[in-house]
Amino acid sequence: MVKDRSIYWNRFISRLRERFSSSEWGMINQRINACKRLADSSERLACLIKLWEEYRVTDRDGMVAYALGEELENQGRLQEALYYYEEAERRFPKQEWKDRARSAIFRVKSKIESEKRPSLPEVSKLLEYLDPETTLFVVSCTKQKIWDEEPDAPPYVPARYAYRGDTFMRAMRFFERHKIEARGFRWIILSAKYGFIEPWHPIGNYDVTFHDERTGPISDDTLYSQVMYQERWGGVRLKDFRVICCFCSQTYMDKIIKSFRDTGAKIIDGFRLEKVSVRKPVEPVRKVSVMSRREPPKAIDFQMALQEFFSLAESRGEKYIDITSGELHRYVGGYPGPNHRMPVCCDVMRRMMQAGDEILYEPPKGKGATLKIRYYLPRLC
Repeated sequence: MVKDRSIYWNRFISRLRERFSSSEWGMINQRINACKRLADSSERLACLIKLWEEYRVTDRDGMVAYALGEELENQGRLQEALYYYEEAERRFPKQEWKDRARSAIFRVKSKIESEKRPSLPEVSKLLEYLDPETTLFVVSCTKQKIWDEEPDAPPYVPARYAYRGDTFMRAMRFFERHKIEARGFRWIILSAKYGFIEPWHPIGNYDVTFHDERTGPISDDTLYSQVMYQERWGGVRLKDFRVICCFCSQTYMDKIIKSFRDTGAKIIDGFRLEKVSVRKPVEPVRKVSVMSRREPPKAIDFQMALQEFFSLAESRGEKYIDITSGELHRYVGGYPGPNHRMPVCCDVMRRMMQAGDEILYEPPKGKGATLKIRYYLPRLC
């Protein structure tokens, strides 16, 4: 009997604590929102810092840290934002909040890395290898949708405006920056619920993912049938495209590879293109090269870049492609600069040669920026 009363009492105390905790969290969020409503950015920041100093000794300041991270990120103070997002992840008690903080950490780290990259106009040159008639861009759906941010949004919204996750928004920024639609390229979305859908296809809110079969994602057989038999854009089938450029995670990439397995299409990673195109102009006051702060490229980086050039040239029906070491190194990054890896670049170019390939020009010392090799297509493997 005493034991039963003890259990009952412990449960009562636990529920009481939960109510108190919920009430306290509500008060913290009200104070955070009051800070966010301030018109001046410096006032918003000062208000949030004051909250942080007040709550930092408790275990309830994860939300304050996250709000500080958001404000600093909006102001372009990325290193400081990263610190507070990491603090938020460490202090948040629930896994879903920790995941949100991790997503912000990944986003800010990507921005910080992009600031280290120099201007690389080669991405536009690279896109010229792609034929709009035979190239398809595919973007994965995301868990975060418009209804998470705007609960009053209409029940059905065009897919291009419905998805709001990081992967999707990165792809949209890439499309806008390089005028993908204006160039005549087509793109579609791979939805775990609907399959391959066009950007203007209306969708409702849903929670289906390829990562969890219990949510009922679309089957591999249905995806394959969509690729092989469905007609879009006035009679065009997905199987007619020769290059599929994907902006998605590895799970979605595997689905795409399976779906296009009998088409002979080349599957390439769109984020490799995005990496060389996202950058911030170098501040003119500082004379230190941005490349001096970047990790030097490795042999695998040069090899992957060459494979991309080969795939793009093959998709255009080219018989061969001429590549110089200087152009390749600039595309990968790190050249010109004190930490360049031109000897490694030249070694990789030579190792990638197959029977019939020609060295059109070799620099006097053998490993310089003017090494030029003609690679014949298609490649044997």
